[in-house]
Amino acid sequence: MQYPLVSEYIEAIRSAEDNLDQLSDLRPVLDNRGNPYLWKGSHAVVFKMQDVNTKRLYAVKCFTHELSNRNDHYQKIAERLQLCASPYLLHFRFIERELFVDTSQSDEEYFPVLVMDWAEGITLDTVRDLLSVDTAAWLEDVENIKEFYAQVGDHVPQAMYDELAALEARLKAAR
Repeated sequence: MQYPLVSEYIEAIRSAEDNLDQLSDLRPVLDNRGNPYLWKGSHAVVFKMQDVNTKRLYAVKCFTHELSNRNDHYQKIAERLQLCASPYLLHFRFIERELFVDTSQSDEEYFPVLVMDWAEGITLDTVRDLLSVDTAAWLEDVENIKEFYAQVGDHVPQAMYDELAALEARLKAAR
């Protein structure tokens, strides 16, 4: 099966009330320029949507490439998740013919979506950035603090000195 382009999905989601079947109460959450919030991956695009009645937020995943046995895999995963009672897992529904898209890529008109509760959080890129520490810059800052106190003829307060020494030791060990 050929899938729509991301731009075609965006147009379909803009008129979600007309183009979604079972999920017709969902509307796209728009950014400050009036565009739907979306995240693109290698095989799908995810839209942030809100139910007009309950105000609950949802993630609606629309597929852009064929993956073998996707429908079967998602159905099996969804069934297994229904058996798990954990606040750390998001349950989802895979709906095979849910979104009408006027596309030039396929003779199909209705495409599958995966819908789940929206989970706020930080991206993996942000986590990676937070975990990567520029130890050289931090060590330089520690030295600058010590130099500042030396230049003004004062001693670093003992509590601050202890913290700086501990930080300096950790940074040197991390090299």
